[in-house]
Amino acid sequence: MKKILALFTILAFTFTSVVPVFAQTQADIEQMIRARLGSSSGQSNVNTREEDTFDTLQNQEEWQTFTCPACEKDFQVPLDNVSEEMKRGLEEVTCPYDGTRFIPREIAMRKALKEDPGYVSIVSPYEKKEFKARLDMDSIASGAVITDPYTGRKFRYVIEPVRPNEEWQEIVNPSDGRKFRIRLPRRNSGKREDISSPYDGSKFDMDWQDIDEHNRPSDIEKMFSREVPITVSKAIKQFGYDIFPIQPQIKRIGEKGEKTSESDKPSEQDNKNQQNMGLLLQKKLLGQEGSVGQFEEGLYGAVSTIPVSDDYILGPGDKLILNLWGNIQQKFDLDIDGEGKIMLPQAGPLYLWGVKFADAKKLIEENLNKYYTNFQISVSMGKLRSIKVFILGEARKPGAYMFNSLATVFDALYQASGPTKIGSLRNIRLTRANKTEEIIDLYSYLLQGDKSQDLKLDSGDSIFIPPIGPVIGVAGNVKRPAIYELKGSDITMSDLLQAAGGISAIGYLQRIQVERIKNHERKVVFDLEFENTQALKNSASNVMLQDGDLVMISAVTPIRHNFVSIAGNVRRPGDYELKPGMKLKDLIDEVEGIMPGAYLDRAELSRFRDDKTREIMPVNIGRLLNKDEAENIELKEWDRFYVFTKSEVIPTFFVRIEGAVYGPGEYELTDNMRISDLIFRAEGLKKTASLKNAELYRSVLGEGPKIMRIDLGGIFDPRVKEKEGDLYLQEGDQLFIREETKWLEQKEITITGEVMYPGKYMAASGERLSSIIKRAGGFTNNAFLPGAIFTRVSVEKYQREMMKKFVTSAQEDILKEESSLAISLSPSQSEARREMIKYRQKQLDMVQSTKLIGRIVIRLDLLDKLANSPSDITLEDGDALLVPLVPSSVQIIGNVYTPNAVTYVDGRGLNYYINRAGGFSKNADKKGIFVIKASGEAVGKFTSVMKIERGDTIIVPELFKYKTPPGLLFKDAFSLTSQFVITALSIKALNP
Repeated sequence: MKKILALFTILAFTFTSVVPVFAQTQADIEQMIRARLGSSSGQSNVNTREEDTFDTLQNQEEWQTFTCPACEKDFQVPLDNVSEEMKRGLEEVTCPYDGTRFIPREIAMRKALKEDPGYVSIVSPYEKKEFKARLDMDSIASGAVITDPYTGRKFRYVIEPVRPNEEWQEIVNPSDGRKFRIRLPRRNSGKREDISSPYDGSKFDMDWQDIDEHNRPSDIEKMFSREVPITVSKAIKQFGYDIFPIQPQIKRIGEKGEKTSESDKPSEQDNKNQQNMGLLLQKKLLGQEGSVGQFEEGLYGAVSTIPVSDDYILGPGDKLILNLWGNIQQKFDLDIDGEGKIMLPQAGPLYLWGVKFADAKKLIEENLNKYYTNFQISVSMGKLRSIKVFILGEARKPGAYMFNSLATVFDALYQASGPTKIGSLRNIRLTRANKTEEIIDLYSYLLQGDKSQDLKLDSGDSIFIPPIGPVIGVAGNVKRPAIYELKGSDITMSDLLQAAGGISAIGYLQRIQVERIKNHERKVVFDLEFENTQALKNSASNVMLQDGDLVMISAVTPIRHNFVSIAGNVRRPGDYELKPGMKLKDLIDEVEGIMPGAYLDRAELSRFRDDKTREIMPVNIGRLLNKDEAENIELKEWDRFYVFTKSEVIPTFFVRIEGAVYGPGEYELTDNMRISDLIFRAEGLKKTASLKNAELYRSVLGEGPKIMRIDLGGIFDPRVKEKEGDLYLQEGDQLFIREETKWLEQKEITITGEVMYPGKYMAASGERLSSIIKRAGGFTNNAFLPGAIFTRVSVEKYQREMMKKFVTSAQEDILKEESSLAISLSPSQSEARREMIKYRQKQLDMVQSTKLIGRIVIRLDLLDKLANSPSDITLEDGDALLVPLVPSSVQIIGNVYTPNAVTYVDGRGLNYYINRAGGFSKNADKKGIFVIKASGEAVGKFTSVMKIERGDTIIVPELFKYKTPPGLLFKDAFSLTSQFVITALSIKALNP
């Protein structure tokens, strides 16, 4: 209570503007939420923290972050989109990861404020129990200190935004083009999964593999960034299988909708590794030449007007498009029937079965020439015939397939999703309808691009995939580490390395390790050594390998050789080649010399001893640069030479300057630095500096402090040549330059209102208020002297500081009262205490939002009587005086029916003005009426017999209904709060 009354004494009658009312409507609440939370990073997490931690909201200019309550993952939506959706009444968003629909915290907070304004449910961080506390939006945004009602411990309650990081991936919904962000997956990268739009919940497919592969450095990139691991990873995959993607489930010949068995289904890992290469090959190999469709319509239907080569063999089911022009203008669609013939107009049947497409054009033209003249023809390929091909053996999707007649072996394998991982890629058998058999080796196609074995298929052909042959793995530093299938029994190291693309540049040839399964009993390890690449080429063909071998090629060690390093205060630090006979002076010449400021008495050469420990060898650079050969040490591999700066070796000393300079503070003490140098570094002397009254404070070792008077006039007088007073400075010296009081800057005073010459005036030292008013021409005839308002900057600063202390203390008291709500009370007691807390908070908010002006109550009188009176105060810089007009009204504020201004009538009392305002309202506190006089003074317990004067403000407070002793105590305190807050209205009335 003492704190409250002390603040009221300081702050009374100091306010100048009407206090704003806190938001009461739903629109106001929404506006506050957007202002406090909407510009932050969006979805916010409520954190409970100890009292000594402080968090601030971090603004995000473009994106708003939400956190899914189910999967706890973050995603972002552009703020513009959020604003538009909120205008449409959006109340829920959808998590793009798992499709969860939830209400964002911003909207939930808005609903909570609507249902229970000002109260928020909080979970105790210590007891995990829920309680309610009153928090406005300012408290939520900046953090409010709350006392836990169960333990009495304090914690900070703050809504904290989720911190974004660099892992956001921007997604564009393909259906509507709206964008949002989600975090890149940390695990299972490469997984294809469904993503939900946060706007409407619509789902679409997202493949992470492109993103993941793009961001992951390749082995070659690692080689140049020195990130190559010394150990060899054995996690290698079978070569060639990942080019065949898992095709969508389609109907094959004879299939009646039965589901694929689990053994036919590819693993998730297979699916992940095959998608990108498969889509690329599908576009490249099948986009122009291939006729294999992905879906049933593409398999059974045929593409119209597809181009074919001249050597295409026609057969039953093909369609030709014949165009005639000249004497005859006509188009014919000619189908080759089951007998292999077409029907030409007029010419009749023409057999084309087994005829090449180019020859068919000639035959058609020859036959038509017998019946038509003066015409031209064009023949193009229409619908292609369908062929039936059987795919058997170790195929992922074996069965009978329908293709068009351009299909090749690879097309068929691609459509069947390729061989399983126990199927061969090098021994695939193609059996023709005429019983001939050919062996297909896909490695020549995959490794060399040789399409000679990608044979075209005919109807009735069958493709059989046998089990895989001998396999050998190669891991480590080769171009294509993988598991390879090799043909034949004589498998050499040369064959394996050729399939793997050869050894990479960092492959270590002197230790190639082979793991072998011996006699189906155990694994054995043996090493192969090759001196160089040529030795490997000469010997690799003689190294025989066998089925199941694993060849591991390590990397060379990352240790670099044949270099020395130089660092520190040199022009081009770094690593340099160690040349034969190279010495320290040669290295310094390589780096283009030593930089200024180098410490020449000592540098350090660090060198490895034979026992692999380092030794430090001191070097005197000064003597080295003067060609002292004793310092010019010959360098060895991995030597490191470091040149120090003076600041690294010699400690930095400082001196200080204070007083009448423009840049007071601490400055580095440099060589031969004098007093004049220090003043120059401090941006020079002010015009108020006393040239005869400067002091130099110096600590002398063994003698104690010493104070020397300095004559600055002699130092800066150009006529004085011998400047004996311009002393050399020492470590720790402090220079104090005093100010001349006669040169102190003049004070600026503002006078406005009813004076003859209002405006700004410069006041001399010691000048008083009456003098300034006299210089302003005195008062006008309309001046209302009792209502003069005098303000001072220093008073306003003091009031603001005291208000800050008061608000902090009062807020803590309110928090204690709020925590007591959790104590077991009757409903009526809880409600009464809640009302009291709400009233206190409202009054505190009014105090906190009121602008302070630093008013000093003065009594102005006629100018001749003002001089030497108590109100004739000495002026300070920034003082302001407002002399208002003579008011013609009296203000009535508070609990009356029509608060307004009533015309002043001389001699009328309180009841007259109350009646003119409609009389007391039902909640009026008739005994608590007080009047704010025009001078700023307050008169409490005002009675009807007291005199009302011009410019007075009558305050009718609200009757405080809580009658307990604590309530009455707060009534007295906060009625006084209302008194000095509403003082602002009286000032407003005097200065409209």
